[in-house]
Amino acid sequence: MSKSVLISGATGRLAAHVAARLLARETIVNHTAHGPADVRDFRDIVREAFRTAYPECPETTFARMSDGLRSVHTGSMPQVQEVWHFENPGKPRGLNVKSVRQWQELGIKEINCVNTPSETTEQISALGLGCRLFHTALCEGVWHFLGVLWQFKREIEERCPDYFRKEPLLFWGTPGDVVNIVPVEEAARELLRLSEQIEPNGSTICLHSPTNSPVEDLLTRIGAVYGVDVQLTDNRSRFTSIDSLFEQRSGGLGRLLAQHQCANSTVSFATTAISDVEQTALFEEIHRQQTSIWQSSQARIFHMPDSFNKTSIATNAGDLTYYTAGDGARTIILLNALGQGLRYWFRLIDTLLNRQYRLVIWETRGTHSSARPFGLRDQAEDLASIIRNERIERNERIEHCSLVGWCTGAKIGTEFCKRYRGIVNAMVLLSSTLKYQGWGAELDTAYEKNFEPFCRIVDANPDMAPAVLGALHGILADSGSEGLAGKDSREAATAVLARTNRDLREEVLAPYRDAESLLNYCRQALDYWAYDIAKESRGIDVPILFVGSELDRVASPAASQRAAVLFPNACYVCIPGATHYSLYDQPETIGDLIDNFFLQHPLEAALDVENPHRCVERF
Repeated sequence: MSKSVLISGATGRLAAHVAARLLARETIVNHTAHGPADVRDFRDIVREAFRTAYPECPETTFARMSDGLRSVHTGSMPQVQEVWHFENPGKPRGLNVKSVRQWQELGIKEINCVNTPSETTEQISALGLGCRLFHTALCEGVWHFLGVLWQFKREIEERCPDYFRKEPLLFWGTPGDVVNIVPVEEAARELLRLSEQIEPNGSTICLHSPTNSPVEDLLTRIGAVYGVDVQLTDNRSRFTSIDSLFEQRSGGLGRLLAQHQCANSTVSFATTAISDVEQTALFEEIHRQQTSIWQSSQARIFHMPDSFNKTSIATNAGDLTYYTAGDGARTIILLNALGQGLRYWFRLIDTLLNRQYRLVIWETRGTHSSARPFGLRDQAEDLASIIRNERIERNERIEHCSLVGWCTGAKIGTEFCKRYRGIVNAMVLLSSTLKYQGWGAELDTAYEKNFEPFCRIVDANPDMAPAVLGALHGILADSGSEGLAGKDSREAATAVLARTNRDLREEVLAPYRDAESLLNYCRQALDYWAYDIAKESRGIDVPILFVGSELDRVASPAASQRAAVLFPNACYVCIPGATHYSLYDQPETIGDLIDNFFLQHPLEAALDVENPHRCVERF
């Protein structure tokens, strides 16, 4: 093969079509990947792109060419002559200067940027490298829009299956707005042709179609394929909370239209037009691919427990079983909620495994069977026992770890960091339950206010557990699934967003499956609520990201926001439209937050499980 290139950034359909054409030229194509799924998915998309571009070629031709398609990681970049960097239209970030300098050290002389911010070329040119900046109309932007729509529809219908059969999805725009769409395979061909003809002197090159499509017609065609009545409106006052959330997620029409503005281009090229029938066929193919990818992920998640490595260890409180998965360089320990099963985590686990993490998880003890009271500090000791055993089993490989805690995991993680300083290098805490009487009831959710009296009754009168159990089952069965009859569109949308995912409605009843579990769970809750995180946070300088959920009915996002102020090195973010179960509903969003936060805090803490309360010098 005569040439070696690197494809970085958003390895979507446009990048795949460019890769397919480069492979056909017997070019080695290196692409950055976050994990095994990225490698597999990109290879599959490249295969489809190759079939589209070269329909006359047999499958064996691609099999031979694909030997030149190689996944690489930041620490193992090969020698390449050229970079093609693609931006995600929904999240344009520009190129990281550090990455550009690393490429420069590898001998790269020119970089082709596709749909990156304009200032990117200035940064690259300042380093003495050649650069071209391409804008490609909506060929990739529409893919992003359809990706958000597919995910958003699934998320809403997992809470209310018939919502979009009754309600439209409003999208802001002005009648007469038009979009410009370039077929992705044609864009790829033109990108490569122009890169050979135009010098890498910082030029901005725009590819556009000679004809525009009315936005209203485009949305109608998309809606017909996706089963959503997408309606254009120039009046945002008509929006429901669901409409507003979709606009926020998709970036709105303004983001999409901005993708094909050519006013500042050095050179502008027109491609062939795409007809209405071709547009519909394109949307149908994209929808089929999205459905296929989702079905594959669901099958993978269904069999996920079978792939876990199971380990049982002896502790002072009896045998403890935990599970591990993945073999990444960074270990993340997942702190589950008291009394809950592991199903809540499976989608996020799948996401994190694809991003090359090693994961450890277990079901917290003491709710369903316990010979003695099992409190918060016991849970922290379970975590210490697991890390100690992992250190032995993996030949001291775990010198440090990161924690991701959900719900009650926040206080468990805090107690562990207080007892064993220097082990945890960063924590992400999701939808944290932080109730403490000294904080005042204004930070308690309605659920916490209502559940506390039940806990005190059962704790004081264990014989009443069966009666309380019946009452709680009735309350929880109705919680998050109230009907929409009699509600107007705005009220219905708000109610749907706040609902619990239908997949999880049996899961949330786990702590209340029998009178013994209820008694243990109530006593664990009271013990947990007695823990003052404000007091215990003193001196804990571990970087912490508190993640609140706007529509959390179990844990107060305001309490997480307040807790972030208590820790000297903490910050807070709130996910709009999310519930207590965001790790299940939005695993990619949570995965992005975890990725970004941990990238800011590299592994740098030393391990000293044997000496609680001793501060260990960092290296």
